[in-house]
Amino acid sequence: MSRAPQPRRRRGASQIKRIALATAVTIAMAFAALIHFRIGEEHLYSIAENDLGGPFSGVVGTLGFIIPIAIGGILVVTWYWVLVGPVQDERTVRRRP
Repeated sequence: MSRAPQPRRRRGASQIKRIALATAVTIAMAFAALIHFRIGEEHLYSIAENDLGGPFSGVVGTLGFIIPIAIGGILVVTWYWVLVGPVQDERTVRRRP
């Protein structure tokens, strides 16, 4: 006895959801970069390094180059997921019996 064929899932809808999520992440990272460069580097980091000289003054210098790398990495990984996700979905569908 054979099973009835399953209705095909709409693949386009999941790609639209991926693009919407990636767009939201891109906007969030733009705000994070804006806050980092306009507020952090211009005002807060200089206060922490020069005026205070406290326990976090060494960490502030490290944040100056880690945060842009993290923002760029998050964007690259997110858009890679958007581009490669449909290929992975298609391979998963083909492997199922």
